[in-house]
Amino acid sequence: MKKIFVFLFAILLSMSIVNAAEVKEVGTISVSATASKEVEPDRATIRFYVETDEKTAQDASTINSQKSNKIKTAIKPFLNEKNGDYIKTGNLTLEPVYTYEKNGDKRTLKGYRAKTSFTIDVSDLKKIGQISDVVVKSGVTGFDDFSMYLKNTSDVYNELIVSATKMTLKKANLCANAAGTVLNGIKYINVGSDNINNYRYKMSSNVMLAARAEGSSDGAFSEIEAGKIKLQVNVNAVYYLK
Repeated sequence: MKKIFVFLFAILLSMSIVNAAEVKEVGTISVSATASKEVEPDRATIRFYVETDEKTAQDASTINSQKSNKIKTAIKPFLNEKNGDYIKTGNLTLEPVYTYEKNGDKRTLKGYRAKTSFTIDVSDLKKIGQISDVVVKSGVTGFDDFSMYLKNTSDVYNELIVSATKMTLKKANLCANAAGTVLNGIKYINVGSDNINNYRYKMSSNVMLAARAEGSSDGAFSEIEAGKIKLQVNVNAVYYLK
């Protein structure tokens, strides 16, 4: 029985040695490519806030609500709900405001601060300047963000994915040919995308607020141009070599 066991073990060992000898290490090649396209935006988003400081929480809340309602009333004529335009209320906060002694050990209640944030989203980019002017004239405290975007990006991204993937295949074939071999399938492909926007509008809004403080805000936003945004796809691929 012992001899049979030793014999079987020897056979299995010899088979594993043969299989190991037959296994051939497969080479791979890793390549990457980027495809991009500039497109015209078809929607714009403006985020801003209204802030009020008063002695009592009730006054701060009431006056801030009045300011907010004034802005919403002024903006609504510019919105086309059929095209998906909207103005939406975001965060509502009410908090105490303190003053501190120089050493920081003592604080005194100064009053209360109410803050309401809003988001406006519109489809008619020609109205952006007018809307921004109206928001400023109606008493906005500050702007958080101002951007333009393409609502439906799937078709563009699909086009870029195909283009970038073809570029990785072309690169891989060039490298394989230069190395005296050929490709033999794909190990994996990884796809990533970016939306590169132009944020210069945020700077313009801050300049606009300074102009309003000096009483010269009329039409300051009316020259805004939509420009273009850049959509980009990155593809990383690993191909097998023969």
